[in-house]
Amino acid sequence: MKSNNFVGKMKQFTAYAWGTLFHPDATFQTLVAEPAAITYATTALLLVGVLYTIATIIGYMNGFGACTLPWLPISAKDYYYYMAFFTIPVFWLTTLIYAAIVQFLSTFFQGKGRFEECVVVAAFGLQITMLPLMFIPELIYFAFSIHNPMPTLELCGTLGLGIAADWIRLIVAVLWQLIVVTIGLKVVQQYSWLKAVVIGLIGFTVYELVFWTYIR
Repeated sequence: MKSNNFVGKMKQFTAYAWGTLFHPDATFQTLVAEPAAITYATTALLLVGVLYTIATIIGYMNGFGACTLPWLPISAKDYYYYMAFFTIPVFWLTTLIYAAIVQFLSTFFQGKGRFEECVVVAAFGLQITMLPLMFIPELIYFAFSIHNPMPTLELCGTLGLGIAADWIRLIVAVLWQLIVVTIGLKVVQQYSWLKAVVIGLIGFTVYELVFWTYIR
């Protein structure tokens, strides 16, 4: 009986994750009304955090490292080794930062949502959206040791499509995140599009600054 219940919850989680990617409006309306919404959000955070931790370990073992100068006093070559320890905490921290900022700002603009609902939106909107265009491509070049051929970027990976293509991939991935969490914020706070875009962009900017400070 417990096994069937677990399978049912995993199927429901998968449906929420898939819906986040392709029809976020309807998905967030259902998700925030879900009694176990925080449990599903926690699952999303842990899942993506664990997957990325595994990817960084594989990357480190295959000679990958930070592509840009780390802010922390850690060598670029060894950065992925240490990322294996702080990737999950950083994912949690940045998700909570985004949720806290947009909820705080919402108190001044007649927002209808709660902090917990913002956490759910952030967990799915910021984390699940990283899987298609960030996690999967990076896992491929980590696992198959596809290093960037440029001498100045020897610690980085590439899909072999060139630097421009990798930048386009990252830009599209970030825009996807922004669009999805903005839709979620509008659903939760019952905002106009203008309020959702402005407040969502403020929260997302702070999220990105903190995220890319540690994740390289």
